[in-house]
Amino acid sequence: MSQILNIPRSSLQLLTISLLIFFTIVAIHSQLFYEKADENVSTDRLHPANTDELNKCLSPDLEEQEKSQFRFFAAVIDAGSTGTRLHIFEFSHDTAKDPSTFKLEAETYRETKPGVSAFAKTPEQAAENIRVLLLIAKKHIPEELWAKTPITFRATAGVRLLNDKEAEGLLSHVNLS
Repeated sequence: MSQILNIPRSSLQLLTISLLIFFTIVAIHSQLFYEKADENVSTDRLHPANTDELNKCLSPDLEEQEKSQFRFFAAVIDAGSTGTRLHIFEFSHDTAKDPSTFKLEAETYRETKPGVSAFAKTPEQAAENIRVLLLIAKKHIPEELWAKTPITFRATAGVRLLNDKEAEGLLSHVNLS
């Protein structure tokens, strides 16, 4: 299909990842709005005790933040064979106007070269390249939203080109926190 549309495969993969993140965010926010409208809904369903990651996404302070700012961010780091790319998506969402509408306000793109597979023997340099992208992300995302911004790391062709030992060594040096 990518050949028919003349779109590189890596671009299609990144688009797919971006859409997955977007629809996940839409689903979470929509569920919060509609369940909040139903006064008989137990908050235990919104904040299950055994899913820490879900609790972070659905935290009351995130709801409060959205009421005052109406925007949020998501980031994707794509570690490919020719470079490592950062995509930052800024969305707006006004629950008072239309709870089901999310608007993509901006997308920021940055890339470092070479790809992570070039650092198979020196994985700390791959981690440094990713750290540079994280610093760029911090400049674009307001500090008060850092803790609320999901970052997805996708090691695509750049890591598939490595043997298992090299790939594990490289990924063990990457820490997105």
